[in-house]
Amino acid sequence: EGFAIYEALKAGVELNRIRFEDMLDTLSRAFSIDASRTRPLSLIAASNERWKGAETSVYARGMITAFIIDIELLRGSKGRTALENIFRRLFSGHKRPAVSADGNASILGLFERDTGLSMIARAYISGDKPIDMAPWLEASGLENASGGLRARLRVRPNLTRQQKTVLDKLGYNS
Repeated sequence: EGFAIYEALKAGVELNRIRFEDMLDTLSRAFSIDASRTRPLSLIAASNERWKGAETSVYARGMITAFIIDIELLRGSKGRTALENIFRRLFSGHKRPAVSADGNASILGLFERDTGLSMIARAYISGDKPIDMAPWLEASGLENASGGLRARLRVRPNLTRQQKTVLDKLGYNS
């Protein structure tokens, strides 16, 4: 669910339905929600707990994990591959008459093909590590202006060419 919300945010920016700053605000709130948990849950565990009152956690952790994976893909491909490419592979590999498969296993299988994504998936999707946004904020040209657990993401002042490419693909100059 969080991955779908993240993609919807990007689409909203691309279609000029929301501003880039609105997307950053939503991601900031998601990061703050995830960071405020006293005991982090893996995305899979949060998904299993969502019917017991943890629905906010699953959406927040999912959005942040989707953002991190998108940044990793954009950074590693110099802007040529993004999260929507993973979605396309997932949907094309599981359209009818494909055999029914476990969704978590299918998605994790896609991430296992890439070392960087595999590490992210093990840490945050199947693992319960607290999310450290610093490396991906740096790679994307964003920063946490608050510096604390109550995040407030914004674009850094002096960007490298690679950071500009990533931000453009996220919809910064739409």
